[in-house]
Amino acid sequence: MVGQRLSKYIASWGLEPQDVPKVITTFLGAKYVTLCVFVGVGAAFQPLRRIFPRQQVSSAWYQVRAWAAEQRRRKELQTKWGGWYMWTSEKYWRLSDKFQASLDRSKLWQHFAQRLGSRNPRALVLGLVEGTILCKVTFPIWGPLELWAIMHFMKHRGAIAATSPEGDLYEQYSHAANATEDAQDMSPGFL
Repeated sequence: MVGQRLSKYIASWGLEPQDVPKVITTFLGAKYVTLCVFVGVGAAFQPLRRIFPRQQVSSAWYQVRAWAAEQRRRKELQTKWGGWYMWTSEKYWRLSDKFQASLDRSKLWQHFAQRLGSRNPRALVLGLVEGTILCKVTFPIWGPLELWAIMHFMKHRGAIAATSPEGDLYEQYSHAANATEDAQDMSPGFL
């Protein structure tokens, strides 16, 4: 069923059925490059920790004040967001603590973190987790955009191949050189 939908989508773009493996392979490669970018951004900036901050408690009096403030904040957020924010925040911190504890016991991870030059392997773990979470959560946004860009590229490449100049290599090179001169004349820069 999924293969049929993809084949129909590719056919609607005017591409051939033999282009399906090319599109799928290109999409998977782009997906993993995007995942690496999100993981890198997550490790460098840790954006979810800024969205869902954790309260640090130091003294008994501060604990009481923090508890009261937390209760007020919970009530306010539940009325404002219907409990969604609190549920997401609690889930994020519970799962990240669990993942962090499992990697803290791993000698391989500690060695890997030291090799990357990280002074705090725990922060690196949270950054990697945050990048992965952001990538998975935002997939409905960037996934279709990547597929559309790949399809557009494949269609454009197919149109160029269909109208490519006939003849030997020298003639093709001459046509490319003429096109390059036209592009250079139209470009605003010095290159």
